Amino acid sequence: MEEISPFERVLASVSLRLENLTEKNLEVELVWALGEVAGFFEVQRVVLLEFKDWPEVQPFFLSWVRPGVLPALADKVAPLVGSWYHRTLLGGGVVRLSNVFEDLPAGTDPEKAYCELIGIKSVLSVPLKFQGRVACALALNTVDAPRVWTDTAVERAGAIGQILANVIYRKQAEATLRKHLSEIEELKERLQTETQYLRQEVQVPGGIEEVIGRSTALRSCLSLAAQVAPTASTVLLQGETGTGKEVLANLIHRWSPRAGSPLVKVNCPAIPASLFESELFGHEKGAFTGADQTRVGRFEVADGGTLFLDEISELPLEIQSKLLRVLQDGQFQRVGSSQTRRADVRLVAATNRDLGRAVAEG
Repeated sequence: MEEISPFERVLASVSLRLENLTEKNLEVELVWALGEVAGFFEVQRVVLLEFKDWPEVQPFFLSWVRPGVLPALADKVAPLVGSWYHRTLLGGGVVRLSNVFEDLPAGTDPEKAYCELIGIKSVLSVPLKFQGRVACALALNTVDAPRVWTDTAVERAGAIGQILANVIYRKQAEATLRKHLSEIEELKERLQTETQYLRQEVQVPGGIEEVIGRSTALRSCLSLAAQVAPTASTVLLQGETGTGKEVLANLIHRWSPRAGSPLVKVNCPAIPASLFESELFGHEKGAFTGADQTRVGRFEVADGGTLFLDEISELPLEIQSKLLRVLQDGQFQRVGSSQTRRADVRLVAATNRDLGRAVAEG
């Protein structure tokens, strides 16, 4: 049986260990792999760096250094963007410097300054491709003495570096796919909820479309509604039961720039106090007893449109602070979730109580 070479051994070891990585331990395992690379090539520092628009976009920058050796400095790599080193690797070329201060060409002051700063004596950097383009590079540094880099060393560094690059970008692609699937599922839930809500609204009789009347008071009321409708202001409608507050809310929504989005109505007295938060903001599966599935709240359904809270005076006190947060910055959390969500909702509320007098009476 043919004996496995040291390089084949380290290649197999790295490949096997990185095969079933998770996002949680990705960075730790990659640094371990860089340490294996350093041991095989007998270098004091190994760096895996990504090519992006420094410093606007922070790329990954992983390194392994032998104890007692200065670490690679990610913030000092930024000035190398557009330099000879950067252009060579992006063009698919290998940077092979046996003695950096003798081999670096003219006009490479940023490279020389960086090498001097962290004590680099020799460098071997190989470009690594993903989906046909140079995406990152594996750099081997010696700090003890110059090193002559053979063609075999270049070939082997490229082979093991490509494994690392494939692992990184495969995990990134998986994470992106999961994110997109989650967003699609969330949009699907929201569409189903909106559809269900709109069906219920269609079945509700008496959707009055016009207001009939010529009195001065009524014309004044309609004039106020027409003034406030085009704005983003929150509206409070006050009046006795049966005076048409919901009709006026319909008109304000219809005359507003949000007319093409949902007008979601919530009858506050009909909702038990214990379910108010779930009704408005939604809940995650398992958030409380009986929450056997994730539920989208009325704020998410009304995103881009108008939320009408009828008889808002019945809103529990503990919900009012959370409602205030949504009105101030558009942020809320579903019950049972720590994820902050955003909704662009215009609020129209109504009450049959004299709120000023109720507050004065305590």
